[in-house]
Amino acid sequence: MMKDISSIKAIDFMNKNVKTLNRECSLIEVIAFLSSNSISSAPIVHDLKASKRLIGFISELECIHALANQQFYALPSKSIADILRIHPIAIAPSADILDIFMVMKSNKFRQLPVVDEKYNLLGIISRHDILVTLKHHYEDQLKLPLEERNTLVYPTKVNTDIIIG
Repeated sequence: MMKDISSIKAIDFMNKNVKTLNRECSLIEVIAFLSSNSISSAPIVHDLKASKRLIGFISELECIHALANQQFYALPSKSIADILRIHPIAIAPSADILDIFMVMKSNKFRQLPVVDEKYNLLGIISRHDILVTLKHHYEDQLKLPLEERNTLVYPTKVNTDIIIG
């Protein structure tokens, strides 16, 4: 019997090779970083010897907003520390794929950081990661006889795997 979709956890499909920034970056450096890596947002971390503690998140939208304010209102150039989203919503490695999707959908996020109990960055999950994982699960289900396919009855529960900073 195939595993149920709710048993697919963040740790099973998160991207562990995360491109990060530190809060000392300038706005221009952030924009160049996002552009050169073809990403729309990035986690801001405090680099420690053995870990990367998540401080916040910055996206193209925050950069555009900061540039627009500078151009239209002649406000001084901001540092990344002034515009990043501090204590972003994050998920635990044990969060299941459906809960992750619901957090993304309800908050209109494209990505979610995966953190441990000390808020150390472990990985990141994008909508694309969810799509590919669900596609593989669906394809595996289609290979089974109809009577062996999993029908999901998803229990209503209080989820402690979603971390709100």
